[in-house]
Amino acid sequence: MSCFYNLHRWLMRILFIISALALAAMVIFTSADIALRNFTGSSIPGSYEYVQRYLMPLLVFPALAHAYESNILPSTTLLTDRMSPTARQALFVLFRLIDIAIFALITWFGLQYALDATSREAAFLAGGNMVPLYPVLYIVPAGTGLLVLELIQSSAKQFREAAEVHAENLSAGA
Repeated sequence: MSCFYNLHRWLMRILFIISALALAAMVIFTSADIALRNFTGSSIPGSYEYVQRYLMPLLVFPALAHAYESNILPSTTLLTDRMSPTARQALFVLFRLIDIAIFALITWFGLQYALDATSREAAFLAGGNMVPLYPVLYIVPAGTGLLVLELIQSSAKQFREAAEVHAENLSAGA
């Protein structure tokens, strides 16, 4: 389990660095495009397409697992604070299973789409040139697949902690 955990953390770190580099590239690329447009009257050919087709997916999908792990996403505490601990745990399990199912489907179909695009050599027009699209399509199943692993790993940890609390409550009541 420790080897899996270390590999998982290492992959999350690598994908987070990819997201950070994509953000930096987007800032530099957009700033250069705006400066060039203001000083010369013309922009970088295909700049919008490069940002849309390459940098945006490289920014969003690799960082998904990190966003879930860091708990920066909003939660439903307004509702769950008023529930019993048993109901709260049941709702957590239900939501976690839904999350895992949805992101597993996105991973599977994203991988199928990326493989199909690779076989077709999918490309897009940017600045008068055909640019391959299919390499960046693999970042979607990589990011969501790592998110599925994060959800499973964090759920297992949460379930272990809940079981320990339950066992302590049973032994305290006996």
